[in-house]
Parts: sequence; structure tokens; C-alpha cells
Amino acid sequence: TLRYTARQYEDDLQSDVLPDALTLDALARLPIGPGISLVARGENLFDEDVVTRNAGGSIDLGTPRTLWIGVRFGQ
Repeated sequence: TLRYTARQYEDDLQSDVLPDALTLDALARLPIGPGISLVARGENLFDEDVVTRNAGGSIDLGTPRTLWIGVRFGQ
């Protein structure tokens, strides 16, 4: 999944700007037996800084690059 968020303002006065961000998420599933598969998932693969809050220079960032690996049972 490729996701783009355009530049936007934090507040109604349009004084604090949240910059634009482009992130990439991916999912892969590999069957390893009847009803069993190996699953790998990644979010924000390029480790983009996603600013979620900018209140007077106090900045919060979204989730950094995150990777998961697991086993799925069933269909």
C-alpha cells in the first residue's frame, strides 16, 4: 500500500504546519503446508518521519518502520 498525505495545518489559525508524507506498507504470505502459511508484514518501509502533531514546535511522530513475522493457521 502506497499512502500519501499532503501538507496540512494542525490548527484552525493555520499557524502550525504538518508536512506531507509518503509511506509504503507491504504484506507477503508463503504457504508452507496444508492450512499453514508464513506471513511477513512491514509498515512505513522507508522509515519516513510522519509528523502527527506540531503544536508551537512540540512535534509528535507517527509509527516508524515496523516489521512483523508470524505463522497463520487456517485458510
